[in-house]
Amino acid sequence: MPKNAVAIRTADQLRAVIRESGWSANELAKFTGVPQPTITRFLNGGDMMLSTAEKLSAFLAEKPKPTPEMRDNIAQQLRDAIADSGLSAKELSKVSGVEQTTLSRFIRGRDMGVNRAAKVAAYLGMRLTKRPSQKQ
Repeated sequence: MPKNAVAIRTADQLRAVIRESGWSANELAKFTGVPQPTITRFLNGGDMMLSTAEKLSAFLAEKPKPTPEMRDNIAQQLRDAIADSGLSAKELSKVSGVEQTTLSRFIRGRDMGVNRAAKVAAYLGMRLTKRPSQKQ
């Protein structure tokens, strides 16, 4: 195990560290290379290979909390929130009023209009805002 890796004794401890870290399953997948379904399955009580657990432990030891710079992409933040909600595109469509096909395409990486994104974000308790320009 890398020298900075978190000493995790049980699967439950690793689950707790992941949940307390603030990282979404999608973010962990992006930064560690561990597939998001593997992480989600593990968080829901499934098993994981030791090498995968070590990879996650090492990453969490170096980056225990996500920084705003790592979450700079609005679309990815919304995709992460959708994934973390546990709702299917069909379920989210019913409650947000955004077409299921639009949501499915967005989840798979396609773009979505701002008005539709705002509806989804509002349902998920998020708000889309424009940051002030940093140009001088």
